[in-house]
Amino acid sequence: MNSLKRDWLYVKIYSGEGDDVGALLPAVLEWKASLNGGDRWHFLRYMDHSGHHLRVRLRGHVEDVDDWYCELPRLVQLARRESGRTMPRIIRDPMAERAGHRGGVCVCLYSPEFAKYGGPEGMEDAEVLFEKSSQACADNRVWAWTPTDRLMAAIDYIGAVESEGGFKPGALSGRIADRWADRLRYGGLEPDKLRQRAPNLNERLRVRARPPADWSELVQLTSRVLAERSAAAAPDFPLDLVHMHINRIGLNPLEECLAAHLCETSSPTTEGDTCHDRPEPCA
Repeated sequence: MNSLKRDWLYVKIYSGEGDDVGALLPAVLEWKASLNGGDRWHFLRYMDHSGHHLRVRLRGHVEDVDDWYCELPRLVQLARRESGRTMPRIIRDPMAERAGHRGGVCVCLYSPEFAKYGGPEGMEDAEVLFEKSSQACADNRVWAWTPTDRLMAAIDYIGAVESEGGFKPGALSGRIADRWADRLRYGGLEPDKLRQRAPNLNERLRVRARPPADWSELVQLTSRVLAERSAAAAPDFPLDLVHMHINRIGLNPLEECLAAHLCETSSPTTEGDTCHDRPEPCA
């Protein structure tokens, strides 16, 4: 066997009766810290007919991945301590009610999406970004954030990527808002009315809260990946990269839509925050 060959372990950790899969992250991190040989990892929040869950992927040497599989019972025990919690939301997603209530852990097959990310090299860059995003969320303990913290963090990140990534003002945030407009309507909110109220909502929000994390390094990496890989990737590549980080923060699509609308009305943040006033028109 080639001892240099690497493989992935892909697991879904279900949250049982509750939808707060972020509460499972400390268990995942404790379990991951006990493993040998891992050189890459990332996670997403997800739901399916079985239930709400974390999708966690870890890469390492084949022999190590085999050992990790044997350690899954401990992950099940750790996750059981935090299962069943309900996540506080600014906007609840009616589609979340369709999810089941399974608990426990299952193993799945990880197949990198080369076409989506612009081939093997694009996939490699995307996975580096996924890990940086996942680790930043872990380091900042996003599972302990309030709904307002999460919303501020998402607004800050969208605005910074829009600025640093060379998008015209409102171009990226507008596409994000349009992407989830139907989901917002399904949730009983009208996008046009939200857009009209956004300046007032944004002003009230910024009186109450500040961005809870500094995404500067992550924004620079996101902008570099977009600049180098967008031409060969799928048309929604910028939206997908931004969405995945916002997903890790803990927003649902309706809250992401709200963040995009509020970002469109935001003025540049003060020095020391993630967003920077650096006009850079799109090519």
